[in-house]
Formats: sequence, C-alpha cells, structure tokens
Amino acid sequence: MNKAIKLKSPRGRRDQRNMSGSAAAVIASVFLLGILAVGAIATDVTHNVSVRTELQTATDAAALAGARALTDPDTQGAASYYATQTAAQNKADGSLVATDGNGSTVDVDVEMGGENTIGIVTVTANKPISNWLGSLIGHPTDTITTVSRAEASQTTFQVNSNVLFPLAVSIDAVPFDGNGNGPSSPSNDSNTTGGTTTTTTGTTTTADSGNNGNGKGNNGGGSSSSGTTSTADSGSNGNGKGNGKSPSTSTTTTTSGTTTSGTTTNTGSTSTTSTSASTTTTPSGTTVSTKALKDTNVGDKFYIYINSQQVKNGAFTSFTKPNPNANWLNDVIDQQLGLAAPVPNMVPSVKIGDPISLINGVAGQKSLAEGDRLQALQDKPIIYLPVMSGTPPFNQERPIIGWIAVKVDNVVTNQSGGVVETVEVTLLKAPILGRKGDIPPTGDASWDTALQNFSPSTVRLLSNM
Repeated sequence: MNKAIKLKSPRGRRDQRNMSGSAAAVIASVFLLGILAVGAIATDVTHNVSVRTELQTATDAAALAGARALTDPDTQGAASYYATQTAAQNKADGSLVATDGNGSTVDVDVEMGGENTIGIVTVTANKPISNWLGSLIGHPTDTITTVSRAEASQTTFQVNSNVLFPLAVSIDAVPFDGNGNGPSSPSNDSNTTGGTTTTTTGTTTTADSGNNGNGKGNNGGGSSSSGTTSTADSGSNGNGKGNGKSPSTSTTTTTSGTTTSGTTTNTGSTSTTSTSASTTTTPSGTTVSTKALKDTNVGDKFYIYINSQQVKNGAFTSFTKPNPNANWLNDVIDQQLGLAAPVPNMVPSVKIGDPISLINGVAGQKSLAEGDRLQALQDKPIIYLPVMSGTPPFNQERPIIGWIAVKVDNVVTNQSGGVVETVEVTLLKAPILGRKGDIPPTGDASWDTALQNFSPSTVRLLSNM
C-alpha cells in the first residue's frame, strides 16, 4: 500500500527560518552585550589600576621627601610640609594629589625616634574615581587609597653600588704639619680653579685675587701678604698698602723698629706668627679647617690633601678591585661625575669593615685634572667618600670605618695644572643610598663621636605590611 508523502509548504519553511533567525539575533545581541560588559569591566579595572599606580607613586615620593627632611636639623620640623608639597607636585587621574573639596585627601603622620631611627613618615592619600560600568549598576565611583611609609635612619652601615667616589679620606691624618708643609706650604706652586691660591710663612694663609703687597712670596700666579702689612725684599716692612685685597686673618706681625705716621720702619727682620694653627684663608675669603676629619664638624670647610706622601690625608681607592689600571680609574671617575653612562656594579657595594685598596702614585690626581672633570666635580651637589684611618703612606689596604658627604667648593692643581693637589670641601649631613645600621666602635672615642655626627643617614621606603 502506498504511503502518502506530506510535503512542507514554503510558508512553513519560511516560518522556521524566521524563528531560527530571530534566535540567532537574540544570541548575537546577548553575546554582544556580554562583550561590551566585559570590555566595560576591563576598562574600569584598568582605570582603577592606573590611578592606584599614579597615587602610589605620589605617596612614595611624598614619604621619601618627608623622611629626607628629617635628616636635616634645619628642616626636621617641616617634614610634614615637604611631604605634602611633594605629593601636590604629582598627578593621579589627571588632577593633583592634594586635599581638595572633591573628596581627595592627603594625610601625613610623622613618628619620631626608634632604634637607630630618626623617624618614620607615613603618607595616606584618597582619590575618588568614576566607573563606566559601575554607573549602570548603581556604583558610579570608587575611592582609591594608597599608603606609603619611609624611614630616616641615624647612621649607615652599608652603601649601595655606584654611590661612592673613589677617594678615601683619613679620619685622623692632618693635611698640614708644623713646619709649613701641606696645603698652605710656601713650597707648593699652586693654582685654583676659582682664583689664585697664595701662601704666607707660618700656619695661616692669606689669599687674594691678585698682587698683594710689594714684597716676596710669589706663589703660582699671586703673591702673599701677612695680614694688612706687606713684607719688603730688603727685609724691612713696606708701607703696608698692597694692591690687592687684604682680608682679615689671624696673623700678627712683630717688628723691631719705630712707627712714624702709620709706617713701620724695621732695621731687623719681620716674623709672622699665627693665632690659630688650624685654619687657612681661601681665595673666597672663607676659613678652611686644616684639622683632622675627626675634629671637623658638619658645615665646616675641610681640606683633602692628596699631593704629598708625607702629609696627605686622602688617597684614591679601587675599593675591592686589586691592581686597577689607569683606564679603570678614568672610567669610574667619569661615571661618578655623570660624564659617562653608569655601568652596573662598577663601584661595588661596601660595608663598614670591608678592606679597600689604596692607589699609590699620581694616576688619580692626573685623571681628575683632565678634561671636564674638575668642573664636573664642583658642579655635583653631593659627593660621597669612604672614610679610613691612619696616616701616610697610603699604599696598602685599609678597612672602611664610615662615610662622609661633601660639597666640593674648590680644587687646587699644581702650577702646570696637570695634577690635583688639594680638594676644598664643605662637610654635609645628607642621606645616602644604603642600608641602615650601627657604626661599630673603632676603639677611639673621638673617632666614634665624629662618625656618629657626620655619618650620612639612610632614607628608605618601608613595607606597608
């Protein structure tokens, strides 16, 4: 028996296709909405992370600025101010990180004291942000909060790599002796990068910017004067006038003669003595300490004398690198003065107690006098130097006992300008990149006190956990 075959009508097939098409459209719409939702969520999350990163950077910088302020007695009381001002110099979500009337806040807390700690600065910032998807589900804004903590330490036990300049200074060697040898010696023909260095007999130097007086004492490009009275060639006192400046010094002139109308007539000899055997007057008219580093205070001018093996108080160092060549020293000096790109770990990280090799000879003195290095040395706001102990000769290893931060004010070279003889610096109290820690006792109470006083402090970010 034949079965009838039922055929679908064209209309039925069209209805089925229409239903299938409608379902596909719904699925596509849902899928598209899902993609848009995921994209919106991703946009909100990305925005959130971006603002949090910007805000964290701002609070980190603010906390470090506040901690640095704690290291300086002159700014210690203003640590909160420096932190707040630094935060306000940064932006997050396109606006400054500062307390305003739109919900953004910056709070600073300063906690003083602690073990080998000057204080801890905590900066907390809040920043409201708008959400794209959140506004569709009743959550239009979020508040991003970041907290940063920075510590300022009293003393530093270890210094990071590429921080120290390769010139070590002795804590107890004196850059001058009682016979007039040293940076203020009449035998040293010397010039300075900022003027003319001149000398007198005795232990106090008077320097001027040109010719001063009619007598002897020519040294380099200038001449010397004992106070306001000039020494004449014949051994008698001249009129005491002089053509150059005559700064105030601690010298006194004694004569064996009579004085008429302000002019001293001498039939014998003139002697110059010093009322202070520990200072010398520079071309700028400032008084520089020629005492040992242990007797120098923060803020004092200080001489680092590297010319003579007998009375020097500084020496170039290769740190832990044995037998360096001149090229290595040139490269390190250029790197530390910003004249060459830094090479990782060229200057090693060192800690107190580590032995460092001292470089004998004039390689470092010649290197420092070449090219743009003298100017670059004086342009650096801070130079960090390792501290050793003992007296010359400096031709062997010495252990590091501490560090100092200095600002180079002047550099003295020999007459030809080819060798650096003296570096005139100001002793600073400044933070250094390193690890905090107590300075081990040296066995000398005066050294320990000095190291505590001028040791660079350490500023570092702390974990918020």
